[in-house]
Amino acid sequence: MNINHEQHNTQCYGGIARTAIKMGDIQRGFSIAQNINDNNIVIDIASVCEQMKQWQEAAKLYQKGGLVEKAASIYIQIKMF
Repeated sequence: MNINHEQHNTQCYGGIARTAIKMGDIQRGFSIAQNINDNNIVIDIASVCEQMKQWQEAAKLYQKGGLVEKAASIYIQIKMF
C-alpha cells in the first residue's frame, strides 16, 4: 500500500512541476523535478521545459532521466560544452 501512495505522490509532484513550468515559474518546477525519482516523469517534465525553450533545465532533466544523448544534443545546441 505504501508503494501506491509513493507512486501517487510522485505523479502529483510531476503534475505540479509541469504546471509550474508552463505557468512561468521555471525555478519552482525545475526544483520539484530534481527531487522526483521516476525517470518517465522526469523525461516528461524535461519535454515541457524544451517546449518552453528552457534549454538548460531540459538538458539537465533529460540527463537525470537517462536520455544522455538528448541532453548532449541540447547542450551542443546551446553551446554549453
